[in-house]
Amino acid sequence: MKLLTIQQVREFLDGLTYPDEFDQSRHSLPESSLKSTDVRHFEGETGFVLPATFLSLLYEVDLSRFTLGPVHFGAGRKPYLDMLAEMNLRKHQDFPWWGSGDAPKGRIYIGGGDPYSMLLSLQNGAVHAWCDEPEYMDALLVASDAGLLLLGLGTILCQLEVAQRGTDLSGAVAILVGADADSPFWELVAS
Repeated sequence: MKLLTIQQVREFLDGLTYPDEFDQSRHSLPESSLKSTDVRHFEGETGFVLPATFLSLLYEVDLSRFTLGPVHFGAGRKPYLDMLAEMNLRKHQDFPWWGSGDAPKGRIYIGGGDPYSMLLSLQNGAVHAWCDEPEYMDALLVASDAGLLLLGLGTILCQLEVAQRGTDLSGAVAILVGADADSPFWELVAS
């Protein structure tokens, strides 16, 4: 088994049909219009230096209004980097994702859904799924980088569309994205 490419995920999503009342734009993967000046502004405002692998993904796709399976990346009200700043700086929130106290060092929230929050390691670009317990530092590794998370989600959803459900699929994708084969996150996505 191989992971789909970004272009294959994009084509798969564009080929799906939705009921009229459904916001299909949240499930398409538009190309990015991100500029290096946007990144420099974000990094200057937040003090976060984004990993090269994450930046590469952001320069390729626009996550501002994107949902893929159980993971909502951007809410669509503002550019994705603005949403990242808002979600990860205490000054923007009464109830931040990390709970009380100072924001954690080295991890930022990049998206989430029920029941997981996706946390990006600023040191190595890995993505961890956190389920509010016990501590965000104990979050489950789900992909060695955010691009692989997106490709893993897209691959599973495409395979589910052609009716290949089950743990064999979740285990295969988990290994391809750098997570443990028995990852409960990938089992949830494939169910």
